[in-house]
Amino acid sequence: MTAMLLNYARVAAVLAAFLLWPVHLPAATGEVLWDELNAQTLELYREGRLPEAAAKAEEAIAVAESSFGPDHPKTALSLDRLSAIYESQQKYGAALHRSSEALRIWKSQLGSNDPFVISMELDAARVVDEQASTDVESIRRAYEPALSAIRSRFGAGHSYEATALLDMADALWRRGEREAAAEITTKAMEILSGSVGTANQRYVETAMLCGDRNFELGRQEAALLYYRKAVDAARRIQPNDAVMIAGALSGLAENCRVREDFFNAEAHLKEALRLLEERGVSDPLWTSVLYQLRELYTAEGRSQEAAEMNVRAVRLEEETAEAQTQGAERQI
Repeated sequence: MTAMLLNYARVAAVLAAFLLWPVHLPAATGEVLWDELNAQTLELYREGRLPEAAAKAEEAIAVAESSFGPDHPKTALSLDRLSAIYESQQKYGAALHRSSEALRIWKSQLGSNDPFVISMELDAARVVDEQASTDVESIRRAYEPALSAIRSRFGAGHSYEATALLDMADALWRRGEREAAAEITTKAMEILSGSVGTANQRYVETAMLCGDRNFELGRQEAALLYYRKAVDAARRIQPNDAVMIAGALSGLAENCRVREDFFNAEAHLKEALRLLEERGVSDPLWTSVLYQLRELYTAEGRSQEAAEMNVRAVRLEEETAEAQTQGAERQI
């Protein structure tokens, strides 16, 4: 269902872009029929009747090609809509085929470096990524057109380049290319530092991701550096955002624990806990920090304190579950 909602948002974005397109409409019959088919397609899509929605989308493509022409933006819109439906059905090969046809039209109309075309390039790369059989080199090739267009349109070092690099790094990481993914993630963080600055939430999140990936690769010193960058940046940009700061402190503490720097690990976790308690934040991170303290105390042989953290964590989980249940009942 999440994928369907994301794809629906994607289709809506394409439609919004099209509404700004200056066109001379052909005979009213084709226009009316195309509108009707699109309305039916979207209604079927919302209802989850995907095979029927795909069939209507195919009809809309045929009408668009005959009424407006094979290279008209409305034809591209219909093709992309069908691609989104196929993606929701996990028919990634068919989805990619249709999105590639749509992309060809948009490129011919807007040019390869248009921001809308670049976003479509990234969508196509993500469809390639969703195919479990896609190999590493195919992932790199899929993202290269978007990266090239971003650099050509906005110049090297733009935040859009960081976005594309992070997507590609995620795809590579999931396929076991962890060294390369960590390197690309670091490059994205450096780009964000130069483009949006370190006082930015995206920078904090990316610095945390750099820390996590280096941590998993066993590069503890590098991970420590990135966690500290994340903590420092979080404190500067959102001094009242307990979750952001506590999250960075939690990562920093885990790094210290693995290096058996128990003193600093405890200090970071207690600071994170204090922030969450003072702000009264209802977030799963609170429970996670309590469990981290339990594990830390267990490793140090401080069994009584470990038991106390466990009791607090369990109690908090129960209170959170009860609050969620009451909230759901009120909605009903």
